[in-house]
Amino acid sequence: MRKQSEKEIGGIKWRTTMLPATKGLNVFTICTRLLAHAIQSGTAAISEGGSAIGDVQLGSIGAAIGALFEKIEPGQMAGLAKDLLQSTEISIGDGEWESLKEGFDDHFAGKYKTLYQVAGWVFEVNFQEVFTFSSIASKLKAVLADQKSKGSTSEPSSASHAEK
Repeated sequence: MRKQSEKEIGGIKWRTTMLPATKGLNVFTICTRLLAHAIQSGTAAISEGGSAIGDVQLGSIGAAIGALFEKIEPGQMAGLAKDLLQSTEISIGDGEWESLKEGFDDHFAGKYKTLYQVAGWVFEVNFQEVFTFSSIASKLKAVLADQKSKGSTSEPSSASHAEK
């Protein structure tokens, strides 16, 4: 049976049911490809330098965000969000729920921050067994720290960037 979870985000109550396995695998594969490319671009930017703020370099953040969005077309992003949120509902009061499958555009019009917050929560609900956001953050921080320490003694391999 698929797990169901509820959360209040942006003053609104949301309910999601885990995606069916086939849909979940498809969504996870696309997200992993996007995130892997973004992380790779971010770590490459550390080797090239950038303005440091604490342990994070501005060049690496910009490169990672740019890489994330360069690999997906706007229509694909909307499709990915709708696929991820297909089993999510919004409370419309008195114990009634409305599916985002039909109400996606109406509920998120002009509310992109809420859209990303809800999508992040639904992603976590669906894929927490694979990894958690805190483990990603700690692993990314370790990779960034490793790249930073190597950056002063070695150059990034141009062959590895040329192959991609």
